[in-house]
This record gives sequence, C-alpha cells and structure tokens, in this order.
Amino acid sequence: MVKGEPFTPLLIRAIRLHCGLSQRQAGEVFGTGEKSFEKYESGQIRPSEPTKRLLWLAMRRPDLFTKIGRDSLRMAAVPDNELIERTLRETQLDRYYAPMFD
Repeated sequence: MVKGEPFTPLLIRAIRLHCGLSQRQAGEVFGTGEKSFEKYESGQIRPSEPTKRLLWLAMRRPDLFTKIGRDSLRMAAVPDNELIERTLRETQLDRYYAPMFD
C-alpha cells in the first residue's frame, strides 16, 4: 500500500483480470474512460473515490463485471439489481447508469 492507498496498481490489475476485462473494457464498465485503467495500472493516476467503491464491489462480486461474450457484459439478475443500484447511488455514478434500471 502506497501512502495508505489500498488500491495499488498491482491490485487494480488483479481485479480487472479477475473480472476478465481488458483495460479498455474495464474503463467502459467502470465509466472512467478508455485509457483510465492503463493509467491506474501504471501508477500515473489514482482512481477516484467512486471508482474505488466499484473496485471494492468487483473484488467481492466479480461476476457483476465479467464479460460474457464478444462486446457484451453479463446483465444482472433481479436480486443483484438492488445491490447494484445502492452501490451506484453511493458512488454517485447513478446518473450514468440510471437508464439501465428504467
């Protein structure tokens, strides 16, 4: 851990690989941008607090972030929706993902 930072570049890479995502896909899934995971994993920048919360969720529930087919992600089952909505609300990313739940 660097200066109290729990999400080191190596841990971020491990989480992304555990979810089966490329750096670009992870940027899209996490809503951080195409090159963000490249920068996180090289130590150029640190993830924001909302992104850290999503990384924490991805450690606990990688199945929510796992790619299932070419250019597609697994859609959450109904019981997962409450957990996802609460997490997105808490991370203040709900404005980006709200259309998924309409």
